[in-house]
Amino acid sequence: MLSVVVAHTALPTLVSCGTQAAAPPPSPHPSPPLFTPSPTASPTPSLADTGPVLVSQEPFWTDGDLIEGWHWLRDADHQDSAAWAIEDVPDMIDIVVLDMTVLATDRVNGGPRVDARFYLSWAALADDGTATFGPAKLVALSNESTDPVGYTCKGMVGVPLPAFGSRRTLIVRVRRDDPDGGRAPIDVHVAVNAQSLTPLYGE
Repeated sequence: MLSVVVAHTALPTLVSCGTQAAAPPPSPHPSPPLFTPSPTASPTPSLADTGPVLVSQEPFWTDGDLIEGWHWLRDADHQDSAAWAIEDVPDMIDIVVLDMTVLATDRVNGGPRVDARFYLSWAALADDGTATFGPAKLVALSNESTDPVGYTCKGMVGVPLPAFGSRRTLIVRVRRDDPDGGRAPIDVHVAVNAQSLTPLYGE
């Protein structure tokens, strides 16, 4: 289980993370989301990450709404997120390229041909099991859909590698709110799954 403790204040908030077990592969022509999540009574403001995050490795975790093999980050508070643990990052490289495929639309049951936008942050897993995320990167992936639904977005994102300890595991996280607290949340709905991110290391 991937557990995350973010020290926003003197008392850290605990977020439990668990991977979805052996989900079936997504349909090549994903259907639009078919329901609207219940509204949140009292939205909470986005807070910046201010300290290390305690993690126990899982390949993929998200709290997004699962629909046909895709987890939609679309809650009204922009608090849903997804994370991947990339193990055994090769030595002697300075950057990893993330080949990403996600879905995007502009609302529940939304329209096609919408580019995906989200905040991406990354951190090395330290020897003590913690990770400290650096500043988040605003990412835009172009819609490249050839299916009738028109949600598929693809692109590559370069990530400069942080310093690793003895564990060469990179944690990559996607959110729609700015974890640094200085930029507006993103209203585009984004869907991911375990296969949404593939690291490329070059020759």
